[in-house]
Amino acid sequence: MQQKIQTIVLSLLSFLCLACLVFFFWLKPELIQVKELSELIPDQGIVDQNQALELKTTILFVRQSFDLAINMPTVWPLLISCILSVVGLIILVLYFKEITKISWAFLLAGLVLGIGIISLNSPKINSLESFQLLAELINLLGILAILAITVLSSAAIPQLIFQLGHSQSYSQSQKNWLILGGFYLVNILLSYGKTHLYWDLSISIPPLLFGIAAWVLFIWNNKINTLLRMGLATLAITTLFTWASLGNDAGIAASQHWILICQIIMAFLFPLFLLSNFQSPIQQNLPVHKITHKAPRVPINLIYIGVCILGLAWVFARNGSALHQTKAAIANQSGDIAWLFQDKKQAEFDYHKAMGHSKLNGQSSFRLANLAIESNDFEAAAYYLSTSQLKHPTYASFVGLANIFQKENQIFQALFTLQKGNQLFPNNLQILTQLAHTYESLNLIDSAQYFYQKVALAFPKNALAQANLLYSKKKALLDLPIVDPSIQTNNLAISLKNGTFSTNTPSIENLEPTGDLRDWANIYNSMLYFKGKLGILPTQRWIAKGYGNTIFPELQLLDAWQDYYHNKPLRALEKLSLLVDSDATGKLDAYKNILEFWHKSMRMPHGQIQIKDLKSALNAIEAYPFQADILQEAILILNANKYEKQAYEASLQAARWNEDDAIFQWIYALQALKIGEIDYAKEAMNHALSQDPKLFMARKPIFDRELQQAIGRQKF
Repeated sequence: MQQKIQTIVLSLLSFLCLACLVFFFWLKPELIQVKELSELIPDQGIVDQNQALELKTTILFVRQSFDLAINMPTVWPLLISCILSVVGLIILVLYFKEITKISWAFLLAGLVLGIGIISLNSPKINSLESFQLLAELINLLGILAILAITVLSSAAIPQLIFQLGHSQSYSQSQKNWLILGGFYLVNILLSYGKTHLYWDLSISIPPLLFGIAAWVLFIWNNKINTLLRMGLATLAITTLFTWASLGNDAGIAASQHWILICQIIMAFLFPLFLLSNFQSPIQQNLPVHKITHKAPRVPINLIYIGVCILGLAWVFARNGSALHQTKAAIANQSGDIAWLFQDKKQAEFDYHKAMGHSKLNGQSSFRLANLAIESNDFEAAAYYLSTSQLKHPTYASFVGLANIFQKENQIFQALFTLQKGNQLFPNNLQILTQLAHTYESLNLIDSAQYFYQKVALAFPKNALAQANLLYSKKKALLDLPIVDPSIQTNNLAISLKNGTFSTNTPSIENLEPTGDLRDWANIYNSMLYFKGKLGILPTQRWIAKGYGNTIFPELQLLDAWQDYYHNKPLRALEKLSLLVDSDATGKLDAYKNILEFWHKSMRMPHGQIQIKDLKSALNAIEAYPFQADILQEAILILNANKYEKQAYEASLQAARWNEDDAIFQWIYALQALKIGEIDYAKEAMNHALSQDPKLFMARKPIFDRELQQAIGRQKF
């Protein structure tokens, strides 16, 4: 059972090593990210027509671009690090107890005494400082574990080469050792030259690969104490995994530097170790690889000490670069912890401290850029993004830097930045899109259209690229199967602008909009396009949620628009008129032409409407409030069914909205007499007299008769 547990633990550690490689090669965390940004670009389109009338109003196109998104550290790598590091420390304590034969009582007493001394010497620290202190201690122990396991595993690859090269004949074994050893030595030398001596090499094996391979071999080396292997490996691999998953490039660089130093030193010392201990058995072609841990003259442990001493001397001979990178890694991790605890001043201090040790480490530059953007310090953000591009260029940093220049009205500087980014990252969706957007800002429309088309051709299945091409060309694209609010919005806008209506245009269904402007623009254009054919949307509920004031003010217009095209035109007029009258800024003056179009359309003659009962009469005055013949017929039925007040309200609204038309004044005057509003009736007839004396004289006998009846009802 114990053997199974050991195998499971060692397998998990090996899997964690592979996870480090995955983060290093394929899942490198993006310390600075971009987000999609949608803008509504107004245009003019013909949205309705009625006989000789034509309604032209604002339609919306969606233009999309990119901007920097605040990217704070993730918490899960730190939690995993704390948990696994504690497990590793417990295993090392067990190893310490095993080799010292100390009792549990003395061991626990020593641990409690140590914790007590630390607590007494730090009585005033808060929870953040306590956690940071614990994290720094664990991180420091993890770094020491990386140093130790790298030294102890430095012979693992040479031993493997020695084992794999052994053949049936000594001469063949020599050839194998020469080929494998030479290949290994050349690779680590080339890796060191490219990484630290700035050799211009296109191909070299990353040093981390050597280190991980050596660590895995060390983990499964049953010649070393199991607890020591498990404890050291847990601490070291967990620390490396935390660095890789958080993008702590300073820590990764320090570990790679130390790995290469140890591997190069061992590559020269290991042959000497073999010759000094096993020269005769090797010449006899015996399987010496099975007994290398039992060296008779110079034990392998002494070689490890030599690697450690020479390695440290090498580090300090290069001005302690690996040491400074390690200090930068510790400061970066402290900054991440402070940010997660919302202590951003401390985080900024830690990142600056990291840059003091390693000026061009990417994590510090990107984290400081994020903090500067969050506090709207764009000058500082531009500095950190520019600094990061010296050693860690990313497409996001070029997009972010260009956007900062645009916000500062340095458009040409933004353009030059994006052009440089395009050279480093050709055919990048974000950079090409921003280039098109920047050229459009400079009013270079041909260049903007060129890049909009280029990005659409490079990304045929990307909704943002295709929607931007629709916006740019103002021309519908055939065979575009992508379903996206921005594409639907722009297609509808193109149809409204060009008058190319189609019954096959898909309409919105069961849409619950959020803060995304693309949804609202889609609703807006759809309601203008489909009118009464579109199902009734809960505009009142959306307005009640506050969307009409904060996200999409045009929602007030859409609420009235929906009423007009769903047989409630009078209510639509009232809503839109109130909206225009309450606007003190003059921004809604464009709605006046909609009011005028609706009003004139409502007065145009319609076909005959059959009004047979009370329900059809109520529907008629709601759907056709400004049709005099329909209104009169409906009022007769309403009066007959004791609905005089509804009839009076309908005639009043018709007269109020059509003060220049005598027929509506006459209808209102007659209905006012029905409910006893004699003064209002007389006033309405006076209006009718001034507008159409002929009609007044023709209807005066009827009015006089109804007036006498109304007076008689009052006397009664």
